[in-house]
Amino acid sequence: MGLACRPPAQVGTPVTHWSAADLRDAFAARRDGADVSAATIGRELAAAELKPHRQRYFLTSRDPDYDAKLADIVRLYLEPPPGATILSLDEKPSIQAVSRKHLDLPMQPDHPMVYREFEYVRHGVMHLFAAFNVRTGRVLADVQKNKTRFEFIELLERCAWHYRQGPVHCVVDNASYHSTAEVKQWLADHPRFVFHFTPKHASWLNQVECWFSILSKKVLRRGSFEDQRALAKALRAFVAHWNDNAHPFAWAYGKELIHERGLPAA
Repeated sequence: MGLACRPPAQVGTPVTHWSAADLRDAFAARRDGADVSAATIGRELAAAELKPHRQRYFLTSRDPDYDAKLADIVRLYLEPPPGATILSLDEKPSIQAVSRKHLDLPMQPDHPMVYREFEYVRHGVMHLFAAFNVRTGRVLADVQKNKTRFEFIELLERCAWHYRQGPVHCVVDNASYHSTAEVKQWLADHPRFVFHFTPKHASWLNQVECWFSILSKKVLRRGSFEDQRALAKALRAFVAHWNDNAHPFAWAYGKELIHERGLPAA
């Protein structure tokens, strides 16, 4: 299996990743024509739980304050300040209003799944600004045509109107318009609000991303929208539907980092 764990180019095979057949040929070339079938290679890969045909992306954060920011946000989730509102804010940008050229074929006894024609028509994009309440799971959201500091401030204004008492801690990522002069002035005018920035390349710490994932699966992935207005209507309808049965996420990540490793607070 050592051969399977090496990049093909290192052994002179001009492909980007191994298949069972490629491994068979490379193994035979290195072992003077050893007769091993692709099926055998496939079984050995499965037994070793190796999947050279699959790939998963990752991104290393080089934020020098990574540990401190992580600990700060995890503490906010797991040990929130008494009486404080914890909001997770972000934007889901450039959501395409896409319609299908032909109607889907619905499920029937002889068609046990929905069939979809692959051709589609684009009608522009919309941007969804959302604030996820970490304690209750409720969502405040705005659908916007633009994605700038001004639309972000509109979301903050909505949060300030909705959560009128007590401190409000906001988890946000490092998008440039989260730190503009206008946003800083808004924070100065609203001292109840405090921003907690995720480490660079670690937006997965922002719980609203979990909610965006649910939205994508339930509304966008199979959605068909004749125009931007239809897309906006669908997004708002899902927000209302979610809030009717809102629930927080059972966040568990980081507890051991704080209590066992003693990461410092930010």
